[in-house]
Amino acid sequence: MLEHRIEAELALGRHLEVVGELEALVAEHPYRERLRGQLMLALYRSGRQAEALGVYRDARHVLVESFGVEPTPTLQELQRAVLRQDRTLDLLPRCAERAAVEERPALLVVQRHGRDGSGTVELARTLASSRECDLILVRLVEDERDLAQASAEVRAVRGMLPPGARTAAFVSLGTAEDVVRLARENLVQLVLLGTEFDLDQEPLPVELAAVFDTSPSDVGVVVGDPVDLGSEGSVSVPFGGGEHDWAALELAAWLASVAGMPLRLLGTAGDAIGGRRDASRLLADASLAVQRVVGVESEPVLVTPAEKALVESVEAASIVIVGVAPRWRSEGIGRIRRALVRDARPPVVVVHRGLRPGGLAPRETSTRFTWSIER
Repeated sequence: MLEHRIEAELALGRHLEVVGELEALVAEHPYRERLRGQLMLALYRSGRQAEALGVYRDARHVLVESFGVEPTPTLQELQRAVLRQDRTLDLLPRCAERAAVEERPALLVVQRHGRDGSGTVELARTLASSRECDLILVRLVEDERDLAQASAEVRAVRGMLPPGARTAAFVSLGTAEDVVRLARENLVQLVLLGTEFDLDQEPLPVELAAVFDTSPSDVGVVVGDPVDLGSEGSVSVPFGGGEHDWAALELAAWLASVAGMPLRLLGTAGDAIGGRRDASRLLADASLAVQRVVGVESEPVLVTPAEKALVESVEAASIVIVGVAPRWRSEGIGRIRRALVRDARPPVVVVHRGLRPGGLAPRETSTRFTWSIER
């Protein structure tokens, strides 16, 4: 099933989007040659011929060392086709046209039955209203006796969603497994989860950590209802330049664009005595990226790197979107971010970057600013 879905994505011209996911899958399943071949093809079509050949060399090494066997003739022929730049490896024009017409990214909202997720749905509805993407709302049920009620509830909500939205409810034995499966099977760009997870834990709850670890898509956890996007406030982003901060910025820019709200980037103020410069250059780089990709301008705001100062700086915001800490596996979402979740007046969305590449982050960021002691 997994290889079939990726095969379809490759046929529809989504090679750039699946490279990160395939790299993770190959690392998890090193002996599955079909996944290796799909990664080689995705890399080749992305203009990365040398890396595609490197995948073959690694596959051969693993198979010879582990079992004393060579790769299958199919994988060997693919390697030869890459070497000679065989035109049969190229995407067929008809497939490229179909990809442009038929395939759209999706936004997935996952709720637990019995919990109020109206704020998460409102955020998703706004994001999907002016964006070329599908909206999928899924409600997970623990007891099959609640399935009929959950199904009726999501059908009722569907009337408030953009045209073409899809809804479903089913009995789930594990949130992480089902979130990742849905994200992989539906070309999901962003997963939005509700507040059933305790973000004040250090480390994070096992189920949420599993979602972060394995989701091919960016994941946002929405804390605080309701989400009022009709106010005169801003979309505020504490930005430190890490990979998860870039994912948070991309979501924030998307929201600011469709909701017509100002975007504020919060960075650390300088410290002349301590010899630390301010983050204005980083905020400028981020602003230029946002303008290039999304066409939204942003306001830079320098804040003293302390919990109270950051919480006060977002008081007038409508929503705060922040990336998880770089060392989230051991530290949870991070000390400063926990202060936002706990004490900030507006709702907060905590974002983890997925395996599929986003459109804003540079390939390499040499300068990273971080909040307070998390540096």
